[in-house]
Parts: sequence; structure tokens; C-alpha cells
Amino acid sequence: MGESSKKTLWQMGVQLPDGQFARVLQHFPGDEPSLSIQSSAAQAYLFIKAYDRCMEERRLIGATHEALYIPAAICAAFALELSLKTIIVSEEHSPRVRGKNSHDLFDLFEIIDSERQKIIIERTGLPRDFFLKGLQQIRTIFEELRYFYETPKHFAIDFGFLHKLVVAIEPEIDVLRKDKI
Repeated sequence: MGESSKKTLWQMGVQLPDGQFARVLQHFPGDEPSLSIQSSAAQAYLFIKAYDRCMEERRLIGATHEALYIPAAICAAFALELSLKTIIVSEEHSPRVRGKNSHDLFDLFEIIDSERQKIIIERTGLPRDFFLKGLQQIRTIFEELRYFYETPKHFAIDFGFLHKLVVAIEPEIDVLRKDKI
């Protein structure tokens, strides 16, 4: 049995709502998993859709409603982080902040090209200073929320800003996931 026949390919693919099929991760044992720009954009897109579905209110028996706000915020935060990192890599920058991998949305946003920043800010409909203030307030939301049960503390989530940012960044990701990069 030759060396190449010992390697097995592990692939995970997803069919996106628009009917496109995207290869999300390809891994050969012993190799580092690799994400292409198109694949990481597809992943970000899927987390945006997960956020959307978590935010849907469902009527329960009686007069009560349910929405999955914490899972929605976690999906949104991860979608935003992955989106920003995908944009950064597509612009041929490094997504590392001060030599480290970062989850900080504010720091990641500052790496992307200023023209793209301007477009994203304009899509939110907010003045730049309000936008930056809102981004600073949610800059570490992913880190804070993914393990919120381990370190209980009071925190507030500005879902209005979070939603505006997700909606503003989605068109950027939609283009990158469809590009044959």
C-alpha cells in the first residue's frame, strides 16, 4: 500500500439556501485543516443564518413566546469574527493582532481597508462615531458569551447594534462565498 493510499480525505460540505454547495473543510490526516476564503465565507454565512433562526420568535403553548437570544448573540459574534477575518485575508492582510490570533471585533475591523469600513458603517445607517462606540461595546462579545455560565456577571447586549452590524457585513460575505478565489 503506497503512502498516498494511506491518506484518507475527510470533507464536510454544506448546501447553502441558494442551492450552492460549498466545501467547508478539507483535511488530510497529519495535515493542518485549511479553509479557503470562499469556504470560510460560507461558514460565516451559515452562522449568520443560525443567528437569524435563533432570533425568530416562536409561539409556545399559551401566550408565551420563545427566542434563543444568548445562542443568537453567540452565533452573531462568531459570524462577525469569521466574517472580519475572511475579509482581512481576502484583502491579503494578516488577521493577527499584535502577533496573536484575536477575537476582538474592534481590532479586527480596524485591519480591513478603510473603504470597506466606510461601506459597512454606511450600511448600518449610523454615524461613524456611534458605530465605533457600538463596536467597542461588543468588541469581546464572543469571548464573553461563549462561556458566560462559567463566570456569571451582569452584561447587556445591544441587539439593535449587533443586528445592524450582521446585516451590514452579510453582503461582503455573500460576495466572497460566491467568488471562485
